[in-house]
Amino acid sequence: LMRTWAALIADPKVLWCGAVIAAFEGSMFVFVFSWSPVIVSGCPGLAPHLGLIFSAFMLCCACGSSAFERLSLRIPPSHLIVPLLSLRIPP
Repeated sequence: LMRTWAALIADPKVLWCGAVIAAFEGSMFVFVFSWSPVIVSGCPGLAPHLGLIFSAFMLCCACGSSAFERLSLRIPPSHLIVPLLSLRIPP
């Protein structure tokens, strides 16, 4: 425990890395626990298909990760992020 505390104090990047990971994991837990009640409340007929919807979410995550890995070999990630952040679905 003392070595961990010393590492946090010695390099603030370690603390920032932990904070980013905690924020990401926290947002993932919120998503995992709230996505199905939100979908069921909006479309009650979809309840039997939640497994299919979750599988599609995971497939999209895997495809996005694979596409980013391949694209980042040719294009610097800093140039990839700008168009990706500008994409959105209109309300």
